[in-house]
Amino acid sequence: MMCSAHCFFRSPLFRLVFGLSLTAVLCAGAAAGRESERGRVLEKCQELFGAPVDRKPLLFEVSPDYVLRLRFVSGVLVELAVEPKYFYQEVRPEWKEPAVQLSLLPEHYERLLKQLAELKPLGELREAGQVGVVTGGRARFTDAYADGVLERRVWSEDGESAGIPPRIYSFRILHFYDLQGKVAEKRNLDARFFPRLTRVRIRKAWYLVSEEEAARLALRQKAKLRAAGPVD
Repeated sequence: MMCSAHCFFRSPLFRLVFGLSLTAVLCAGAAAGRESERGRVLEKCQELFGAPVDRKPLLFEVSPDYVLRLRFVSGVLVELAVEPKYFYQEVRPEWKEPAVQLSLLPEHYERLLKQLAELKPLGELREAGQVGVVTGGRARFTDAYADGVLERRVWSEDGESAGIPPRIYSFRILHFYDLQGKVAEKRNLDARFFPRLTRVRIRKAWYLVSEEEAARLALRQKAKLRAAGPVD
């Protein structure tokens, strides 16, 4: 009997059964971790901002004119965007575009950054974008962080020559998260606009990755990577 049991534990069948069981346990644990992140983030959001004002998309009110939008992928928080309410007039017709230029007060912007870091930290700032991409009277600046990217949209007519920071129109945080796929294309970026970042295409979507991550990725090869996006 002992020999039979001993032989079974050494057999390919035991290794197969044990391997499948271990894989199932690990996958279940990872899924539970992702769902616990979503639950923790939503609980903290309600503590900071109250109940959601809409669920599709998932929106929280952060001021009379602005909302916070959250996006999850498989239970992982990947995007947080603070945007004017009128962006969502299709789902909330009462949120009409005002006649005045909207902006966040500097102290409110800084407070929101700290609050969003409580939901999921970005890590240390690696380098801030020096030049903004101007569209529609607003300039978009991209800052590289250890664990993601911060995009700031400011009114392009504003300058800092008088020591007054430009007015923040909106901003969003894109966290790096785990992706898997074939890297179809890589594009180096102008460091003045996108410091320490590279664009990569997986299937039809573009993502941002750190320069270090991009350096190890081979074209037309399947890979696991840490990326933020999709981006425009």
